[in-house]
Amino acid sequence: MMPSSAGQTPLYDADDLLLYASSPFAFWMERRRLQAGPGQGPEPDPGAAPPVSSVFSQAELREQLEGSVVVIERGQPEPQRRQATLQALRAGIDWVIDGQLADRGFSMPCNLLRRDSEGASEGQPRYLPCVTQPLARAEARVHLCLAAELLAGIFGEPPGQLLLMRGSQLQQAWLTAEWLPLFQGFLRRFLADQAAFDPASPPDPTRSLSYGRWHEEARRQAQGRSEASPSEEPVAAAVVALTSESGGDPDPQVTQDPQDLPVPQVSEVSEVPEVSLPASPVPWPAAANPVKGHPLDTPGFNILETRSRQRDKGQPARTASPLSPVLNTRDSADD
Repeated sequence: MMPSSAGQTPLYDADDLLLYASSPFAFWMERRRLQAGPGQGPEPDPGAAPPVSSVFSQAELREQLEGSVVVIERGQPEPQRRQATLQALRAGIDWVIDGQLADRGFSMPCNLLRRDSEGASEGQPRYLPCVTQPLARAEARVHLCLAAELLAGIFGEPPGQLLLMRGSQLQQAWLTAEWLPLFQGFLRRFLADQAAFDPASPPDPTRSLSYGRWHEEARRQAQGRSEASPSEEPVAAAVVALTSESGGDPDPQVTQDPQDLPVPQVSEVSEVPEVSLPASPVPWPAAANPVKGHPLDTPGFNILETRSRQRDKGQPARTASPLSPVLNTRDSADD
């Protein structure tokens, strides 16, 4: 989460979505603090470090990739990283490392963007988002789906696949069409909550005491509540399916053998041309039927809680999704 140039609402990234999924109260406190400034309002837990990006530089991949490669310098300001990434994408670079994707109130770093030699449309290159650092699969899917949404904003259509890699080696390939509808339901819920953000009305803290750096403030506010506020309506099962660790959803089948994925052809690029950034972003489409209630109303929505239950019981916690059949597959242990 960072201030936007417009100064109205923050720019969000995948880490913010994950924080929101794990603790709406902690997310609300972080946004309130960002907008009010340090020293205004409650302080975080003593000694607690502020949130930092979970995405770190993958520049060492340069030597492992074949074809044209551009590394976006992580030390540059966000607008310059975004501009350099867009220039590389428009130029058809085979691999873009540490890119910055932005569209409609979101701006996120992306480990790796791979040119899709089979997905070009009308001569325009298309890119597949890749997570190359070790993240839990549930978290990697949120990163990849947000990247797919932002790529759709740039090119007009989402990528066909979402790639989970370890370094330069492919581990998993998910069909975007399977996962993006689930993510979009989650995203609409997030955006509806942010549109209704009120610095004077925090979400129920009793439902998210276990995560973030606001334990003491959450407990203080929870003392005035004899019990958790009843939900108005359970969260859509699509949201649960997206963020559950194994999910009982379309997860996680390899859509094709990793060895069969097409290797991008080496492109001859003498220089990256200058391009203009898109015009002022348009708002995300509003949800026709916004989901009401608390984001943690449905068991299994809390990513960290779900992972803890799995490891404690030694088995995956599954939540059926009405949008897709339950597949007899499960995530391998996170490495």
